[in-house]
Amino acid sequence: MTALRILGLTALLLGACQSTQSSEGPAELPEAYRDGPVSEAPSQDRSVESFLAQVLRSSEIVDGRRVVALDLCNSSARTLSFAYGVEWLDRAGRSVVDLEGSWTPMVLEAGERRQVELRAPSPAADSWVLQAVAIPEG
Repeated sequence: MTALRILGLTALLLGACQSTQSSEGPAELPEAYRDGPVSEAPSQDRSVESFLAQVLRSSEIVDGRRVVALDLCNSSARTLSFAYGVEWLDRAGRSVVDLEGSWTPMVLEAGERRQVELRAPSPAADSWVLQAVAIPEG
């Protein structure tokens, strides 16, 4: 049943991600976020989540830990500048501690999609919740 839901959602979300990338090249991150992951969320503004579609590519166990490949797709008509983080959950739905967890900055043009890979912090992590917060312009 879960596999059918995932396949159905994937097909639905693929339609939202059909636009191609802008020929101008990808937009740049603000200077403060260009050096990679950050340890804390750059803002509390999670409104960007309503414009991000997730399309699951694969979810498998590698060396005892879940590895997920998915596409993030900007379904809005504007460029999104955001950072994403992952909350990992065990089979009971409890949060799994991720000592190396960080926020990864990203910019997606309107309609752009980009593949990301998520690696569970421990064998106990079974599912995930992707969170995204806006990066203030400037």
